Amino acid sequence: LLFAFENLKIETNFLTPLSFALLNTSLALSAYKMKKWTPAFSVFLVLAMAMLTLAFAVAFDADSLVVLFGVESILLLYIWLKQKQRLFLYSFIVSFMLSFFTLLLYWRELNWKQQIPPFFNTEFFTGFFFVILSSVGFYLAFLSHLKNQNSDFIGKILFGVSAVVLYIILFPEFSRMMQKSPSE
Repeated sequence: LLFAFENLKIETNFLTPLSFALLNTSLALSAYKMKKWTPAFSVFLVLAMAMLTLAFAVAFDADSLVVLFGVESILLLYIWLKQKQRLFLYSFIVSFMLSFFTLLLYWRELNWKQQIPPFFNTEFFTGFFFVILSSVGFYLAFLSHLKNQNSDFIGKILFGVSAVVLYIILFPEFSRMMQKSPSE
């Protein structure tokens, strides 16, 4: 398999986290077969998601890291809302902050004044996926607001962050639309 990857000139750094993701997935499935939803199942599931996220982040560009950390954080939020174990709440907070700070670092490296078509660029799509994921998290927290006060606070944080990110990604896109094209 490695020989095939070398001949096709495909990077193989993602294989290690991918193999750990498959191992943790099999452990999660075996824990799920014993009992429907146990803490062991949740831990193995989160480890599998984290390793799969790491495999994708290694295999693809850095901007996909923002989206993948965001997906992982929303899955952790869902598991916390289902299990009510603080470990998943803290893991969600760390993963969401990693996603947000990775987005900020990604934006720091960009040339916002380059001539690219508005709304059809990776800067917009990365931020837009982050807003979608934050909105899904807000919706999940809103649904469970009646059961838990922590989810109300988390929902407010997610709503605020997604509104700020939406403003930040839309402002350059609208300014690009207003700019005259170089051919005029």
